[in-house]
Amino acid sequence: MTTIGLALSLLGVIKLHYFLKGNIMAPKTVIEGSNVSASQLKEMFDQVAKGTLNGTHFQAFIEHRDPFVAGGEKNLFNPYTYFKTREGLWVSDAFTSRILPHVSPMPYRGCEGVTSQVLERNMSDTEIINELLGGMEETRKHASTLDQIAAMIDLQPNGEDGKLLNNGYANILYVLVNGVLFAVGVGWGSGSRGWSVRDWRLCEGGGWIAGSRVFRNALAI
Repeated sequence: MTTIGLALSLLGVIKLHYFLKGNIMAPKTVIEGSNVSASQLKEMFDQVAKGTLNGTHFQAFIEHRDPFVAGGEKNLFNPYTYFKTREGLWVSDAFTSRILPHVSPMPYRGCEGVTSQVLERNMSDTEIINELLGGMEETRKHASTLDQIAAMIDLQPNGEDGKLLNNGYANILYVLVNGVLFAVGVGWGSGSRGWSVRDWRLCEGGGWIAGSRVFRNALAI
């Protein structure tokens, strides 16, 4: 079985049972709902340890894409297709008119290297950028990408716990579009049972309240 076949087979896993003896894994591994053997599972983990497989690959597995096919539109994230108001997702008119016309399909970056912190007090964009994100130059260099926002939403489609706050507070991501930095707010609506995506020019929204979470890319774009 190829690596991609193994990974896709793992997507159908219902339960993974490890038979343990003390701190040592016994030779038998059973994966219900797949035909993956213990040796194949070990091979996959070996590749992860060697860095052959990374977070970008696993994000592709989750989205049922082949991460090993190079190039081609089918392996690019299309923001215009994804960010449409639909069941489970509401996208503001401002985001649709100010962001989407100026972006093109982009490589899937995945969530590897995404870090975040919760605001301890009410802060403006300027204060967040200068005090928490290392200044304007660093914020632009480590801006979030639209595929990362989509990936995090997809990992919490029903408001599950995860990287994004689901308690009514805002998730703040700074996105660079045509050289202009925008603040994007992502929030979970318990009443609407869906995610909302809005954007503002810096300081246009009037500030963010304590308890909101701001995100940053540890890796430069």
